[in-house]
Amino acid sequence: MTSTVQESILVCAGINVQAPWAQLIMSEAKVVETRTYSIPKKHVGRPLALIETPGPRGDFRTRIAGIIVFGQSFRYGSEQEFNADFSRHMVPPSHPLFSWSDTHEKWGWPVEAVYRLSESVAPPHPRGIVFCTECSIPIKLLSKTDRSRLQAAES
Repeated sequence: MTSTVQESILVCAGINVQAPWAQLIMSEAKVVETRTYSIPKKHVGRPLALIETPGPRGDFRTRIAGIIVFGQSFRYGSEQEFNADFSRHMVPPSHPLFSWSDTHEKWGWPVEAVYRLSESVAPPHPRGIVFCTECSIPIKLLSKTDRSRLQAAES
């Protein structure tokens, strides 16, 4: 499924990102998302709904916080390389879930573009990059500048 920008709605796949990392991405402080797999090729360079999940905090409802575009992913070759890239991915070396693991590969997904929404949108079910293929985001929730940037990127 590719994204489509219609006159008033963007329909695209969505990716779950836990708090606080989702807001760090939206503020452009976090410029690499980390995963245990490479980004599926069909999503490289394409808008995805950033579905912010509360994680263990649980102090808000899961929501679409914005739109994100990733570049081609890269594999971290070692724990040292991963930890040295902290300023870009912002995952502490001691994090119990998302730090380096000797049992799983670690991939970086570089953030190419971020589009913030003026208000969050409820995500569809099920969620996640594999299952959530049709998030509908009203274009009016983007600033005029971001609308133009997104439409230019899609043409």
